[in-house]
Amino acid sequence: MQEVAHNSQFNITGLLPRVFHPFTVRMAFGLSVAGAAIQTGLMLLGNLYTEAQMVDSRFHIALMGAETFLLFFLLYLYNFSIMRRDWSVARRFAVAIGGTMAISIVLTYVTQGVALWIYDEAVGDELTYLDIIKDGIVAITVILITVVFFNITRQQQTMLENEQLQAENLQVRLTSLENQIDPHFLFNSLGTLDGLIGVDEERAHTYLHQLAACYRYIMRPQRQVTLAEELAFAESYICLMQIRYADNLQVVQRIDPGLMDAKVLPISLQMLIENAIKHNVVSSRHPLTITIESTSRGTLRVSNPRQPKDCGSEGNGVGLANLSKRHQLLLHRDIVVDSNADTFAVEIPFER
Repeated sequence: MQEVAHNSQFNITGLLPRVFHPFTVRMAFGLSVAGAAIQTGLMLLGNLYTEAQMVDSRFHIALMGAETFLLFFLLYLYNFSIMRRDWSVARRFAVAIGGTMAISIVLTYVTQGVALWIYDEAVGDELTYLDIIKDGIVAITVILITVVFFNITRQQQTMLENEQLQAENLQVRLTSLENQIDPHFLFNSLGTLDGLIGVDEERAHTYLHQLAACYRYIMRPQRQVTLAEELAFAESYICLMQIRYADNLQVVQRIDPGLMDAKVLPISLQMLIENAIKHNVVSSRHPLTITIESTSRGTLRVSNPRQPKDCGSEGNGVGLANLSKRHQLLLHRDIVVDSNADTFAVEIPFER
């Protein structure tokens, strides 16, 4: 029972970046206000109009500012609507440029007619040229800003797709790791339970209760659990093993009580306890003591004396490799294996 698919509900959306969406009415309004303010400011600084040319220069500047805002706003709305369409890039820009020119020309003549209606006809030609230049600058500005936003959104969309692929790959890898269930645990547990039924009903009942608690914990979809929860699960597993090995198996805990709310990967402590039992002799002549303790390095250390089985049970290292990959993927930290002639220990990180 080294790993199991307890994390099938792992949500990958938290790994994905937020996408910048510039093609909105609010963005068009903000850019239009800014553009009209800049144009109006340039008109004032450059003293393009004088009191001799018009009845009221301030009124005219305000009118031109309003017309500039309207042009900006219409062009942005049009271009943004085109950029949101699912067309080819060439078609989008061809339609955007053509429509921008058409809107600019039509609005130029409309505002020219309004200006001629308000002001003397004598200034009509001069106003036409100025309006054409001004509206041409507005159209070019809108096209350039739209191109910039389009490239930004395409780049972010590409990044998002890459992140989604990476997140999906991460999910697949996690699922693969967590589905590596050791069937021997279930078979051995059922065999032990069968041996207790009819012989020791009380211990059989306790064994069944603890076995159910183990699998209830395993089947919970969870990415991280508190240390208190993990220890409770480990206690259920230890109870099963002690029914099987009696007093020949002892587990000593030296854990700081203030760490009970720390976060650990589920089934990590149980896997290390199982690993120790699997690879070492557990008998009346050679009892096995497993120690679980917290360290000042922000880790939990699970250690046991080395007393390898005569038949050899080195294993293929899948359990520890699995545990290492899970910590690398989910916590971006790795486990630490400390092995010498007398002791074997593994440290797993936790998060406060």
